[in-house]
Amino acid sequence: MISRRIRHCAPWLLTFIIVLFAFAGPLVLPDNLRLADTSRQFLAPSRHFLLGTDQLGRDLLYRVALATRMSLASALVSTGLCVSIGLLFGAASSAAGGWLDWVVMRIVDTTLSIPGLVLAMAVIAAMGRGFIPVSVAVGVGLAPVYTRIVRAAFLSAKNEVYIETARLSGAGWFWIATRYIMPSVYQHLTVNAVTLFAWSLLNTAALDFLGMGSELSVASLGRMIGEGRLYLRQAPWTSIVPGVALTLLVVTVYSIVDRYSVADAGTMRVNNMKNATRGWRHLS
Repeated sequence: MISRRIRHCAPWLLTFIIVLFAFAGPLVLPDNLRLADTSRQFLAPSRHFLLGTDQLGRDLLYRVALATRMSLASALVSTGLCVSIGLLFGAASSAAGGWLDWVVMRIVDTTLSIPGLVLAMAVIAAMGRGFIPVSVAVGVGLAPVYTRIVRAAFLSAKNEVYIETARLSGAGWFWIATRYIMPSVYQHLTVNAVTLFAWSLLNTAALDFLGMGSELSVASLGRMIGEGRLYLRQAPWTSIVPGVALTLLVVTVYSIVDRYSVADAGTMRVNNMKNATRGWRHLS
């Protein structure tokens, strides 16, 4: 029983530690650690510098905290934009059907034929570099995936008996979507949104690694990995430390997805039964 509770709480505890480290770490650590000092160049991890220093003598622990905060914020904005676009067009496409559904799906198919990272690079080329352009680019690149997921979930629920019952009782589509369909599919959509959050972390780091992400003055995990790879033989920790931090972020997110995707199918069945009862009551 205790081990089961530990497995249940471990992903959320790890998430709390990462968020606390990212947002409180720079406030607790001394300010001089963020300054460049060539006399501290490539210092190995020690009790004075727990993760070592980089090519400019900056403390890696401080920079990883800043970069983690930036990665989490950018991925959160990207996922929010992706979910908003996906819900809007996916729900509208499944509700309207006909020519609107055909147009939306052809646009989605066309954008899905382009790798999301390449699409994000095109958006950055048009908008420029920075936090907002990178977040928008990654969100737009992943939006077609979530649009198709939302459309499939709504179409699947649309064919249920309780939806037909509510429709026969005179309920409008907006009422049906918010009252009956969303309670049935919200956990499935949430699990997929968290999965896309992990992809947002990776795509943001990839753009920074390629030099197309945020400004050079902003610490980012992707740029730290890219800069550190030039010194792998001399100071391998400059690339390994941000790489491990990024891996830990993604693994933590996927552990949450794995924990709740198992219960997803059972929850959808229970919600369908509740909505069926609600639909019959609405008809009566």
